[in-house]
Amino acid sequence: MESITNDIFDGLSNEITVKNDNFGDFGVEIGERIEFPLLVIVKHLQYQNGLKHKDFAQYTRYCSRKLHRLRSGLKMKCGRSKFQKSYTECSDYTNHKHLLLLILLIERNLSSGADLGCGTTKNVNTRLNKVNNRGRLHEIRKLRRGCNLSKLLVEVAKNRCTHRSIVEVQAYQSYILGNYYLKCSNWEKGAIELNKSLKLYQQLKLDVSIFEKFNILPHYNISKLSKSECVQAYDDQIMEMAPLIRLCLYHCKRLDISVHVCDNTVNVLKNNDSFNNSNMKFFYNNKEYNVPISNLEILLVELQENYKAVKEYIPSGDTEKILKLPGNVVIELFSETLMSSTTLRNKIHEEMTKASANNETSVINSCQSNEWVAFESYTKEFNSFVSIERDLIFVFQLMEYFNNPEFYTKLTFLNDEHWVNISHELQNSTAKKINSSRYPEEGVRICDIVNYTVSEISSSNKATHISDLIDILEIVNNNCRSLFLSHCFGQKGKFQEAFVLCDLVKSRLEIKETNFNKIYLDKDGIFQRIITLIKEININVNDMADKSYNIYLSNAATYETIQIKAMDFKNFNETLNDEAISPRVLPIPVKPIMFDIASDFILSPDLSNKIKKNGLVNKIFSKATSKFRLFK
Repeated sequence: MESITNDIFDGLSNEITVKNDNFGDFGVEIGERIEFPLLVIVKHLQYQNGLKHKDFAQYTRYCSRKLHRLRSGLKMKCGRSKFQKSYTECSDYTNHKHLLLLILLIERNLSSGADLGCGTTKNVNTRLNKVNNRGRLHEIRKLRRGCNLSKLLVEVAKNRCTHRSIVEVQAYQSYILGNYYLKCSNWEKGAIELNKSLKLYQQLKLDVSIFEKFNILPHYNISKLSKSECVQAYDDQIMEMAPLIRLCLYHCKRLDISVHVCDNTVNVLKNNDSFNNSNMKFFYNNKEYNVPISNLEILLVELQENYKAVKEYIPSGDTEKILKLPGNVVIELFSETLMSSTTLRNKIHEEMTKASANNETSVINSCQSNEWVAFESYTKEFNSFVSIERDLIFVFQLMEYFNNPEFYTKLTFLNDEHWVNISHELQNSTAKKINSSRYPEEGVRICDIVNYTVSEISSSNKATHISDLIDILEIVNNNCRSLFLSHCFGQKGKFQEAFVLCDLVKSRLEIKETNFNKIYLDKDGIFQRIITLIKEININVNDMADKSYNIYLSNAATYETIQIKAMDFKNFNETLNDEAISPRVLPIPVKPIMFDIASDFILSPDLSNKIKKNGLVNKIFSKATSKFRLFK
């Protein structure tokens, strides 16, 4: 049987169009309409109840149990005395539970038909090489009933649901029709219906904002799903339809049937299911690129939304708020963005590997190669610059901490004997203001991390606007590191080293406002925020270098005078000493002999018994020491 004709059912394949005039036919106001995310509901029910592992029998049993509970709640069951007719009219379905009832009826027919199809393929008569046509026809009847119910679902959606929900139901109906025609071996109609469903789902995937604005899913007894999970449902459906479309097109080509509607679909599905070009754009090195595949769109949107939340919580010009932010809050804010960029980069590598493994020739060629390289570099640099922004916030907070009057007072009177009690009081007052005690070693470590990140960026990207920003970053970061290091030396009493480092910073303060104007500002706004932080840090560097320079200069001078006085007093005492005229002979520093080291650990032998027996000390000594072989 090459094909099964069904003239009665041909009316179901007619295209359903959405018009505004349809809403007035039923007398329902627009405000009463129901939002109906059909595909997300269906995929959630399927994955939770057996279809994730292709267990159609379990899913059929679940649909029957759920239908029994829904009918009991809606009082649609027959009583003792009379027969109650099931809902067959469009006006009977008025709320969310009625829509869920229709979905379960359709899904039960589809899953039972698929279960029959699996049993049909297993029960093939190998001797006669014939398929059980009775089971195949039974499967087709189940699919036909699902198609009839989908027609009723479209009418209900026109009556009660929003515009987007009607398009969703149309895509679902086209998918069911395509599967029905596929089982009937009507390849042309199957290709047309599946292609129509594919295009509708691709359009619906771009409009998933309803899952954020409205609390829809609890009306259908489904817990709230994230936006990425909802988009993943559309991606799974598109990937599921791709091999079915290819099968229909293969048979159409074999039978010399031209399907003009699916010409574009052939080009899209030629290489891989997921490698369809995306309409989403991104900017890299002042150029615009397309996202290579649509699977990466949602991850890029999630990355941009996370960084947008960071920008809203931490305004770039609000220095007071930045100074009051605890370190844990800063880490938590930036961690989501950094995790999103890492996830996106790993997904890019996974898709690139999948493309080269599944195809004989790599998909990444010619025009797509530039997009892949640019997208991978974009995510890598996005991660690096976001981490630099986070570290610069820590540097700015530390610069403000060490650029306060209490800290400079401590540096000024560091050599005073009475400073110990006063310094503890100042440290406690400073810690109460900033809620933590900080150390200059932290700043040195953070500056080293920034230097490492900057070196990674400079080695991978040689663009002029990147190199200009990196040059300024290196100058400011090295100045901050030198100042933090000078405070490390200063707190240890090494004022000469601290003074030299402050003098070095003062000689390197060459950044002017004109240097920032050369930098190209990116579309994401990361460069602008980094430049704002650099300007604020540079102001603190100038002030901090001047004050620290003067303090360490005076401390170094006083330390030298005290040391010179101590040396003069010591020399005066040495002139009165006799050993100054005839100095004592100092021993030559040599390495210790092994016997000297061993003698500290060897116990002296007990020679009392030997003396009583022999009475000769020399023999006893020789015998006692010969055991240890010390003199050989």
